[in-house]
Amino acid sequence: MLYLALYFPHFAFDCALRQRAEADAHDTQAMVLLKQSDANQRASLCAVNAIAAAYGLHIGQSLVAARALLGDFITLSRDLAAERCLRELLLDWAYRLSSMVCAHDDDTLILEIGGSATLLGSFTPLQQRIRKDLHALGLRVQLAAAPSIKAAIALAKAKDGMAILHATHLPSALADIPLWHAGFSDAQTALLQGLGLRKLQQVWKLPRADLAARTGHGLLLHLDQLLALQPDTRTWFKPSESFHSELNFDYEIDLHSNLYFPIKRLLHDLAQFLRQRDAALQTLTLELLHAPRQQSARCTRLVIGVRHPLRDADQLFNWARLKLENHFATEAPLLRAEPVRGLRVHASELLNFQAEQSELYDASAQKTKAQAQSWDQLADTLRTRLGNAALFQLDLHADPRPEHNIRPQPELKREPVALPRLPRPSWLLPRPIPLRDHVTEIMIGPERIESGWWDESEIQRDYYIVRTALGQCAWVFRPAGIDSGPWMLHGWFA
Repeated sequence: MLYLALYFPHFAFDCALRQRAEADAHDTQAMVLLKQSDANQRASLCAVNAIAAAYGLHIGQSLVAARALLGDFITLSRDLAAERCLRELLLDWAYRLSSMVCAHDDDTLILEIGGSATLLGSFTPLQQRIRKDLHALGLRVQLAAAPSIKAAIALAKAKDGMAILHATHLPSALADIPLWHAGFSDAQTALLQGLGLRKLQQVWKLPRADLAARTGHGLLLHLDQLLALQPDTRTWFKPSESFHSELNFDYEIDLHSNLYFPIKRLLHDLAQFLRQRDAALQTLTLELLHAPRQQSARCTRLVIGVRHPLRDADQLFNWARLKLENHFATEAPLLRAEPVRGLRVHASELLNFQAEQSELYDASAQKTKAQAQSWDQLADTLRTRLGNAALFQLDLHADPRPEHNIRPQPELKREPVALPRLPRPSWLLPRPIPLRDHVTEIMIGPERIESGWWDESEIQRDYYIVRTALGQCAWVFRPAGIDSGPWMLHGWFA
């Protein structure tokens, strides 16, 4: 077997930077990461970038001491919930490359790639593809491949980009690995360093019996697993069938346009999740977590629904943006009163993705599909901007009374509604009114309609299609059995 280790040396830092539009600023500005629980000046640094380290800032240093050394640097707060969501996203992403995936500690992933070597190709193009994908996710990675899990991890930390394909080459490749990269526990590392040892080759030269007497058999097992001499059992990842992701901000957002970047980041993760499962969705939920006021925090929930299943990140973002704009067009004062401090995205109703199939020789079929998609997009846009209740379709109902024969229904159909057998006006008035013009010709009629006795809205009418003195074609009626008298107008024909 061949294992690939992905080591993220700046995982917490990169996770915090993913929430900010200026994510590339870590190369040009001093930045530090603070512990999530620290909210006052006694906060301590849990990560620093290279620029901050050059000025003497270091992990474990208090924020007060850091300010004394360097007055101007960017502070980020560690978000454990976002790190957990990102870790799950990475497992989902890695599952696309291998069915045997697991997490090692909080900053390392393991993939078995030997069984998929034919599919994935050689190591060089594979690592280029992985680095490109992870760079798109905003993550810096070191990777290596080896026949044992522990060897792959050690090489990823100490020799980025190395691939050892045969176990016989492991001793020479691992010989100069420092002890702190070899995966020993802190106690084991301290004990070995106390013996004057610094690298793995020095440990291997010691007699095994003496080493076991000093350190116990656990260290010998670890050394054997490094060299693929003993099995290293793991619990492999099983993908979830629902998506949940969350971002929390260090600051309050009171302008909805400032939410676009973090929302786009979350929906990019959702699109990645859907592609890995060859799935799509029609409904997702976006939750805005408002800043707490008087010990309580409110959540604004926006449900985004579309007619045509989607999984493209840009399309998902366009619908989310329209929903957000429509919501805050009427709720702008609310956002200023209750700023947003976090975001959540949920998607649980996944559908099988069906790729569009083009008709090679039938141009009319392609045109029909394009029209259907345009109609779906128009309907989704109108519903997102105006609300679900604003869009409906008229449909025939099994009731002969004209006032009840046509009813609105929310489900839109692409196919046309079946027309009634008898002629009916294209413009039906809400209620009949007296006809003010003179009838010059009775074209069709009478058509008697007697119905509605069961709901106390009974009608007994004789309907006619007539032409008026102004040349208009009208649908009129008189009480049933009455051949003379005034006409009641109920509709106009085009």
